[in-house]
Amino acid sequence: MDFLQSHVTHGARQVYTGEVGLKRTRYILHLLKDPQNELKIIHIAGTSGKGSTAYFINDILESHGFKTGLNVSPHIVDIRERFQICRNYISKKMLVHYLSELIPYFEQTGNTPLGYPTYFEILTVLSFYIFHKNHVDYAVIETGMGGLLDATNVVTNSNKVSVLTNIGYDHTNILGHTLKSIAENKAGIVQSHSTIIAAWPEPEVLDVFNRKAAQSNSTIEYVKPDEHYTVVRNSPESVYFDVHWRTLTIKDIKLSTPALFQVQNAAIAIATVYALSQRDVFTLSERSIKKAIAAFTIPARMEFFHSGTKTIIVDGAHNEQKMKTFVGSLQHIFPGETFDLLIAFKASKDITTLASLIIPLAHRISITSFFHLDPQFTFLSAKPSDVARTFNQLGYNDITIADKPYDALVSLLKTSKRRIVVTGSFYLIGELYDKLRKLSVDNTTFI
Repeated sequence: MDFLQSHVTHGARQVYTGEVGLKRTRYILHLLKDPQNELKIIHIAGTSGKGSTAYFINDILESHGFKTGLNVSPHIVDIRERFQICRNYISKKMLVHYLSELIPYFEQTGNTPLGYPTYFEILTVLSFYIFHKNHVDYAVIETGMGGLLDATNVVTNSNKVSVLTNIGYDHTNILGHTLKSIAENKAGIVQSHSTIIAAWPEPEVLDVFNRKAAQSNSTIEYVKPDEHYTVVRNSPESVYFDVHWRTLTIKDIKLSTPALFQVQNAAIAIATVYALSQRDVFTLSERSIKKAIAAFTIPARMEFFHSGTKTIIVDGAHNEQKMKTFVGSLQHIFPGETFDLLIAFKASKDITTLASLIIPLAHRISITSFFHLDPQFTFLSAKPSDVARTFNQLGYNDITIADKPYDALVSLLKTSKRRIVVTGSFYLIGELYDKLRKLSVDNTTFI
């Protein structure tokens, strides 16, 4: 961890190094004889849903007996979330071993005009290297930001399957201020003569995706609501849905979460694995698919924790699209209910929009900040006083400011008579996650 932290860049380059970062990542992987091109890759880009879709694809493939590698970002608690093997973390000893093997290649690259790789680039190379060394059958890779110039966009094999989830407004200072420009960037992951599975998009995004498919001589299929997936029934604990995809019909699939937005992600995952089954000639098992989806869990996506009689609902909604979806799910599951909220935002976010979406849910709001220890994300969170001012300008004033997330959570658990919602940033949740998980295991009152 000290080594990784010592190679963190700062400012705008911290996360998105663009073309230079992509060239640097390709260069290192080429020194390693391009392990990424020896893998069967499922590459996922989008504004929202890409992390959940990655987990679903991984779990369905694993349920069919395949050895899977899963790369997601950011991690919530443990850096090893970024290179899981069959949903298990590699040991800390093995992580150190693999990283030590790669350091000479990082040093060699640092001595070229390309410069030393960044934290994210190192972790991207490390993921492909670990998956190759462990001989995974499939590697499921989530982009960091964007697609075209993302450090993960290093696979040149046409057997890569590209998955495009919902497109919305986020990182507009980098990806552009229109859905079209954002979609063009996300669709940059598509390789020539490849397979694309996509969420049914807005018209301007549809045009971009169709054009990209045509230009790359790729086939694209869209997963449409009502036509390909339908919610059958739902409750505060679960959702049941049907999927109809080509020759595959599966009825009454159970999701062990009330999050309605996960139905689309699960349907996209099923469509993706179907495409793989046709290409790689293996039989899909309805029983295995149902079992994988029923057992599905993912950190910080509409996750429920319990402390005594208190319920804490956690979601890392950090942009307009994610927040709309999260709020809509809460309103559907708990109609007419308001919540006590604990929130923090990254300073770069559109706080006015996020605040306006949150207000209809709010009984009262506690505003805090975060200082996430992951060196890739040393962003300062928005100042609580600035966030409070935004809520005041929108006409909402029942606000408490707390400097420390832990203290704010303790206060809410002691005083709240309502369900508690923690949202606004994965980094806020990352600071609280271990404590929340311990609470839920112990199911004891927070003191």
